[in-house]
Amino acid sequence: MKQIMALIHDGVPCREFRTKRLSKSGQLIDISLSASRYADHRGEPAGMLVILRDISKRVRAEQEALKVRKLESVGVLAGGHCS
Repeated sequence: MKQIMALIHDGVPCREFRTKRLSKSGQLIDISLSASRYADHRGEPAGMLVILRDISKRVRAEQEALKVRKLESVGVLAGGHCS
């Protein structure tokens, strides 16, 4: 909310803010939110452009890669050596 308020009042863009939202089907998905304010012909704030991206697959891949690294670390510790 702090970032959105900074956008509304000061025009500070919000880039790739990660959060979760419900999809139309009711599924909770990971999203990346980017937003910026645009001005009219006089330079006065006229509206906002908000882009939501479904990043669920990317988040799952990052979580899986983290699990693999943790398992590799445990294997190195258990084996007592590095390859």
